[in-house]
Amino acid sequence: MPFLATIGSTLFGGAATGVGTTAAAGTTGGFSFSSVLSAGSAILGGIAEFQASKFQASVAKANATIAENNAKRALQEGQLKQQEQDDLTAAFLGEQLAKQGASGVAVSSTSSTRARSTARRLGRTDSLRIRDAAAFEATDFRNQSAQFSAQAKQLNSQAGFGLLAGFAGATGSLIGRAAPTRRSSLRRFAT
Repeated sequence: MPFLATIGSTLFGGAATGVGTTAAAGTTGGFSFSSVLSAGSAILGGIAEFQASKFQASVAKANATIAENNAKRALQEGQLKQQEQDDLTAAFLGEQLAKQGASGVAVSSTSSTRARSTARRLGRTDSLRIRDAAAFEATDFRNQSAQFSAQAKQLNSQAGFGLLAGFAGATGSLIGRAAPTRRSSLRRFAT
């Protein structure tokens, strides 16, 4: 048992051989050496839980930022693709008008005007579909961002509770394993 007292002295800065300690009994101020180790283990477990949860929360927060940036990028790409489609439609309409004129067809005839109007409407529909697809993609990324943000908040709460649980476990270890007080000691304090 002197070996345990030496380890306790080393680990707890002399507490194992200090106040109220009997090296042979392996107790420290009414607490057994094993209860002090158990309490220390609970505290270290709480600290480890705290650090792990904080790290996971920071990862979730970074993922939320990435998802939000992806949403912005999706909208920008959608705008570029929409502009490209509008340009293609305008080029097609110009080409169609030129071909109609070159073929000798009256460009102001009803059939020529309808053909160009239909092509314009179809081109605009394609352009709007591109914009809607980009908006849906951005919405998906924003939903991911919101989920990651909520996860980060939950993990931050979990970190605090993990640390609290570690200290509560340590307190329970110390209280549950404390050496009983003799009645003669109680009488002495009562008088």
